[in-house]
Amino acid sequence: MKNLRQEKHLKQEDLAEKIGVSRLMLGKYERDEASPFAETLQKLAQVLEVSADYLLSDGKKSEKSLKFGDKTLQTYFEKIDKMSDEERGHVKFILEAVVKNKSQMF
Repeated sequence: MKNLRQEKHLKQEDLAEKIGVSRLMLGKYERDEASPFAETLQKLAQVLEVSADYLLSDGKKSEKSLKFGDKTLQTYFEKIDKMSDEERGHVKFILEAVVKNKSQMF
């Protein structure tokens, strides 16, 4: 959760305010010292742009849940997974631009 928050360039205070909890409580969520109620979990998922299942699984995906029909894509994602946060941010920016503008590109 902390990594997702940081990817969104949110401070604990900012995210806590968006989901209606204290900064201290958010810190407990991030350290796995407490679990959010279902309503708070949904707000977290919405703000962080992931599913509640993703948050509940600690952001871990099994290989079975990441299947690509194209082996080349699988290889790219494995390489991206090994990049620094900054490098992944650049890749994400490029992918978002491609997806957003796909109708103009093809």
